[in-house]
Amino acid sequence: MPFYSWGSNSHGQLGHGPSFVGCDSHHPTPMTFSPPFTLEAFSSCMSACGANHSIVCLDALHLYTCGLNDHGQLGTGDTQNRSIMTSIHLSCFPDTFQYTILSLACGWDYTLVLVESGPQRYLVGFGSNEFSTLLTADSHLPSPTVLCQDDRLDRVTSGVRHVLALSRSGSMLWSWGESRHGKLGPRPFPNDTPSHLAMLERHHVAWQSTITTSDVAYATLLADSDRIDAMC
Repeated sequence: MPFYSWGSNSHGQLGHGPSFVGCDSHHPTPMTFSPPFTLEAFSSCMSACGANHSIVCLDALHLYTCGLNDHGQLGTGDTQNRSIMTSIHLSCFPDTFQYTILSLACGWDYTLVLVESGPQRYLVGFGSNEFSTLLTADSHLPSPTVLCQDDRLDRVTSGVRHVLALSRSGSMLWSWGESRHGKLGPRPFPNDTPSHLAMLERHHVAWQSTITTSDVAYATLLADSDRIDAMC
């Protein structure tokens, strides 16, 4: 059973191969992976999409990316585009480092991967840092880089230019990145510093149906079984 994708394929983000770059796909079409594999061999998968790039994780361990790579958002260590799903490894860790991938997120031209190793959790990022979404002074990160180590983290999601991260307890939600239209919520810190939304501390924020973010200036949360629509 293959993976399918469809829509805009301007930079190969659908993973259909070099012959289809620049050709929109109006029907679900099987993606190509390198190296190839049998999907039945895997028990779980995660995926995320940016503006022009995509990432897939199999069995919480194996990462594949494709699409535009002008800022290193594919995590391959270069800026060459990929038109098929290409295997990458988190080069910021030693080869002997054992970990599980908990969460994926893509912004316009950057990628975030939340990793667990024993009791420790790491947020890894690569791509553009134009709006401080990668928590570094560098303008971009062409290779996977550890952005922070925080054992409280449980999930991460991205808008076009901003990020939300949820704690394991569900009582803390952090935001950072571009703050236009107030989409980061009230902030006592600069945009490049994660700040938690104190107004949600009395709730348990669940990740059901995913916390969704957008660059249009809103965030939708599910807290204590009540939907909270925060419009800014």
